[in-house]
Amino acid sequence: MNASIANPRRYRGVTPAERKARRRDVLVDSALELFGTVGYHETSVRAICQQASLNQRYFYESFESREQLLTAVYLEIVEEVSRTALAQALMADGIEEKIRAGVGAWWSLLAADKRKARIICIEVLSACDALKDLQRQTRTAVGAFMVSQGLVAVGRDDGSELLLDPMLVARSLIGAAQELLVAHIRGEVESTVDELIEYTVTMFMTVTGATIGSGALQ
Repeated sequence: MNASIANPRRYRGVTPAERKARRRDVLVDSALELFGTVGYHETSVRAICQQASLNQRYFYESFESREQLLTAVYLEIVEEVSRTALAQALMADGIEEKIRAGVGAWWSLLAADKRKARIICIEVLSACDALKDLQRQTRTAVGAFMVSQGLVAVGRDDGSELLLDPMLVARSLIGAAQELLVAHIRGEVESTVDELIEYTVTMFMTVTGATIGSGALQ
């Protein structure tokens, strides 16, 4: 085996692959800051590299374009939010408790870092068609998960007929929650995050009840 492959040259104890990964992480963090504050269209590759304190050649070492970098940032945020909300929901008992835990985690994380909220709700929609499609795919996947878990939680996963199409309901609820989040980060609503969480939980519970024909679930 080639010695240079078996023992990659280290600089201060760090391999070239590790240095490349660190530079990529710095670029993602810099993009989160700039895309989430200045905006995607107002942020150049040069600005991202200046924020990261890296030469521009290192940008193209990891990303082909700003669009690809925005995609990476978006997917990291979605993964973090989904993982956190799911973990909280799985620890709760009962449909209302699960909804409150998942919704609460989603609201708390994104309200605490408005950069992330702006990126997943606003910037990806203004970037390009590919990212619009990616957001729609994400919402569809989240909606499908909500439906499967919700039907189990209310004991209606036996294929029995429902009053409303649960997938349409899930997509509508996701859209409504995101619209509220956008209004919140833009300062268009005076409600606190706790109030918005309770409003969202009530909305989810009421629509879930209407879907299965039980009115507003208790």
